[in-house]
Amino acid sequence: MSADVFDLVKGNPMPADFPGILRELADRVERGEVGAFVGCYHDGDRYEFLYPSSLNDSLVLASLLQHRTCAKYGVGQP
Repeated sequence: MSADVFDLVKGNPMPADFPGILRELADRVERGEVGAFVGCYHDGDRYEFLYPSSLNDSLVLASLLQHRTCAKYGVGQP
């Protein structure tokens, strides 16, 4: 049995305008438009998570993020 092994071309995982997206999010927080937030990021060799919201809101938001990510990659699609 043989398998073709090849390197995947790895693009930039961040949107080009990501700093602007974060600035807009911070502005919305300051205006009181954002009531809950869950964040995660990769920092060198570790993953970091931010949960400045209630446990309930954090679980709901994390679950929604997981659902959107799965949908983006077609997981669970017929």
